[in-house]
Amino acid sequence: MRLQRNTMLLIALSVVLIDCSNRPPQISPIDKQTFAIDRRNELKFKAGDPDGDRLFYAFRVVELPKLRWSARANIGAVAGGGLFSWEPTAVERGIKTLELIASDGDRFALTHVEVDVRITNSDISPRFVAPAAPGVSLSVGGQSSGCLEVAIEVADPDTEKVEIKLEPAISGATITPNATDGHRAVLNWCPNPSQIAQGYFTLNIVADDGENAPVRINDGEGFVVEIVSS
Repeated sequence: MRLQRNTMLLIALSVVLIDCSNRPPQISPIDKQTFAIDRRNELKFKAGDPDGDRLFYAFRVVELPKLRWSARANIGAVAGGGLFSWEPTAVERGIKTLELIASDGDRFALTHVEVDVRITNSDISPRFVAPAAPGVSLSVGGQSSGCLEVAIEVADPDTEKVEIKLEPAISGATITPNATDGHRAVLNWCPNPSQIAQGYFTLNIVADDGENAPVRINDGEGFVVEIVSS
């Protein structure tokens, strides 16, 4: 019985020694980084394992915890270390703390990197993203409400808030900016009887960032609304 207990103790001690012999990975120091908005930025860093174990990588941006599930950011292994990539948007501008993690499945190394997310080109004009179609058909009468609602979105990496408006204005039509996203708005319009009789309108939706020449939707062709009586 004593021999059996001594054997079990030796086995337990051996397990402890084996665990302790697994040394943690190492990540080389990384200087402060600058990432450009709306561009794919890459950060290659050196990492290794003193025991030669295969490494797996993960990341976290402290101020943007949901970014780890975004397709705009990822991390993977490359020769000699890891590669982190990220395409930040305008709303992610500013100083961010990036955590890079290397793990051998048992132990890990973590390092913090300061990342300055900024605009590298301050002369970018707005670009319409939505609506994608050049126009729409609006049914009036019958079961139709006879009202139009169109979601508008522009891309402008160097401007947080873009003014989206109608030029010239259309009677009864309004554009309401999004309360939290300066690149989105909604067009609402319920044509009056005389407008319904006219039957065809070209709405000149304009995006103005206050720095560059205003941009008209569909390369200046406007957004066409065909009013169809049912």
